[in-house]
Amino acid sequence: MKLIYSILLTLVTMTSFSQIEALKSDAKTYVNAVVFKNFDQMVAYTHPNIIDLGGGHEMTMKTMSDERKSLDAQAISYLSGDVSDPSDIINSNGELHSIITQEIIMEINGKKFKTFTNLLAASLDNGKTWSFVNLDHYDKESLKTFVPRFDSDMVIPETPISIAVDN
Repeated sequence: MKLIYSILLTLVTMTSFSQIEALKSDAKTYVNAVVFKNFDQMVAYTHPNIIDLGGGHEMTMKTMSDERKSLDAQAISYLSGDVSDPSDIINSNGELHSIITQEIIMEINGKKFKTFTNLLAASLDNGKTWSFVNLDHYDKESLKTFVPRFDSDMVIPETPISIAVDN
C-alpha cells in the first residue's frame, strides 16, 4: 500500500511540476510577444474567450496594435520582460487557473522603470498549454463575463507599484 501511495504522490508531483514549467514557458513567450510587438503571438496566447468577445483574432490584434501605437506616440517603449513564479494552480470548473505577474522594463522619456501586471493564466488542456488575461483590464465581476469558469474566490494579489531602475 505504501508503494502505491508513493507512486501516486510522485505522479501528482511530476504532473504539477510539468504544469508549472509549461505555464512559465508560455508566460515568458507571451511577455516576449508583448515586449517585441508580436501581436499575432500575443493573440495566440490570449484566453480564447477574450478573443471571441473582443471581435475575433483580427480585431483583437488591431486593438493591441492601436494600444502600442498610443504608447509609442508618448515615447514609451518596452525593453525587456520576465515573469514571476505562478500562484498555486487551481481547477476552476474544469479549467486550470493561476496568477502570474509579468515584469516589464520600459523606458519613458529616457528613464527606465520596472512595471508589473498580474495575469490570469488559464489552461483548457490540463496544463499542457496556457493562455493569459491581463488583469489590469478587469475586476473579478467583469472577469467572470469573459472567463465564466473563473472562481471569484481566487485571490488576486495586489499589483506591485512600478519602480525606477538604473539606466
